[in-house]
Amino acid sequence: MSRREALQASCNSTGLWVRPPEPTRRNTFLQSTNLLSIERLVKDVCNQANAGCRSGIRLANFGAGEYLTSTRNVATLDPVNKLLLGAGDARALLVDPDANRLHKAARALPASKVVALNEYATPGSVRSQLQRAGLVGVPLSVLKIDIDSFDCDLLAATLAAGTQPRVIVLEANVKFPPKLRFSAHFDARVAAGSRLGKPWGCSLAYQHAVLRDYELLHLDTLDSVHVLRSVWPFARRPCSVRQTYEAGFAEPCRRAARAGWLGDFEQMRPVQAMCRHSESLLKRSNGSKERLLVAAREELMRQDEKQQQKGTTLARWTLEV
Repeated sequence: MSRREALQASCNSTGLWVRPPEPTRRNTFLQSTNLLSIERLVKDVCNQANAGCRSGIRLANFGAGEYLTSTRNVATLDPVNKLLLGAGDARALLVDPDANRLHKAARALPASKVVALNEYATPGSVRSQLQRAGLVGVPLSVLKIDIDSFDCDLLAATLAAGTQPRVIVLEANVKFPPKLRFSAHFDARVAAGSRLGKPWGCSLAYQHAVLRDYELLHLDTLDSVHVLRSVWPFARRPCSVRQTYEAGFAEPCRRAARAGWLGDFEQMRPVQAMCRHSESLLKRSNGSKERLLVAAREELMRQDEKQQQKGTTLARWTLEV
């Protein structure tokens, strides 16, 4: 057993933990994902004596709309939204600026359990949105944020509203490997909406740094899962950010590259550019945090320069190690 395998074996292995097999869902990149088993995770967490789940399932999903390309999906229902099916007592806030995608999500769920808001979520709006769903100050079973923009600023605002989620699901900008702590920030001068193609989201290391009361459980290519430390339901300790990144993104990328992005790895093609970007940064840094920071900053500044040439107002971002 290699040193890396030994380290991985000593911490919680989510790869072995995911069972029984669930239908594969295709995400927006048409890539397989089932976000681990959120349903089972919530059950395990709620079995903890201090979990505070007696009030039933409570969830907030920002970027909650379902994908419209259903013919390319095996199962289209968001695993977080799916928690509402069969839940006796449940209340959910679903927010998405795309009316069609939001409608597709809401119509598949029990109407009495859902408050669906067709609008943008910002750090300034989130408290009001939670309030309309009766979720301000209410411990959430699950919080999910996937807005391809200022995700971690929205995360901070949601936590400040007293939600204390037991489980948090976030999209990570995996272009920036650990120890890079990157985050794109909310800016009222910049139109809300997806910033894909520009500096967007936040890196896995940034998420871990700001979620001080949480442990990182899992990374499924782009989607990270964090569990409140006080209700961590596993005997083994959490894996490190580096171990989780390697297992959930970097190593699958390398295996896909060796296979020519064919066969079982064809589904990784949509994130091929992200894989190459991350690997390039690591190679250029040659183990130096300082060189890693410089290389990543150069990439972000190139993106900003392209946007400036188009006359686009630039949003603020931070990057450190």
